[in-house]
Amino acid sequence: MNAVGFEKAEIAVLDANFQTTEENIFTLEGKTDKGATRSFSVEGLTAEAVKQFGSNIPYRTAKRGIGDLSATLTAIDVPLDFEMTILGIAKSTEGFYEGGDDTEAPYTAAIFYDKTPQGEPYAIALYRGSWSRDSLEGETLEGENKELPEEEYTMACVVGDDKKGYGIAVGAEQVAALRAKAFKVTPSGGA
Repeated sequence: MNAVGFEKAEIAVLDANFQTTEENIFTLEGKTDKGATRSFSVEGLTAEAVKQFGSNIPYRTAKRGIGDLSATLTAIDVPLDFEMTILGIAKSTEGFYEGGDDTEAPYTAAIFYDKTPQGEPYAIALYRGSWSRDSLEGETLEGENKELPEEEYTMACVVGDDKKGYGIAVGAEQVAALRAKAFKVTPSGGA
C-alpha cells in the first residue's frame, strides 16, 4: 500500500543505547522556514526470492528476511542545523560546519507520515540507519521565479537487536504505537 501524498517526516537522532529525547526529534512538515517534504521511497522491504534447485528441478525458493533496506527522502528548505546534525557534520569552533575524516553520521530512526486512499493515518518507520547526501548544487537565476531546489538524502538502514528493520501502521492507534517503538523517547537529561 502506498500513501496518498507525503504530509511529514520525523527523524530522531539516537544515542548509544538507540534511544532519543523529544529535543532530538526533527520534523519536516511544511512550516515556514522549517522545511517541507516532497517524496520518499523505501527499498528492500523483502528479500529477493532465490530459486534453489534439487533433483534437477526448481525445488523451492529461499525468501526469508528483508533486502538491502534503505530510504530516499526528498525535501525542500531543510534547516541547516537539522541537515548537519543528521549527516554528522560538526560545527567548528568558529561557528561554521565542516566535514573531514572524523565526520560520522549518527544512527537515526525515521518515520514518514500520510494517509491511505481511504483517509486513514498511515506511517512507515525505519528503526535504525544513517543518512548521507551526495552533493550540494547551485544554479544561476534566469530572471523568473523558480521553485525551491529539492534536496535528496539517503538512509542506509540496519536491523536492530530484535532483528527488525521497519514497521508499517494504518490507523491512529497503530501509528502512535509504531512511533513509540521507533522513537524510544527518554526524558531530557537521561533515563
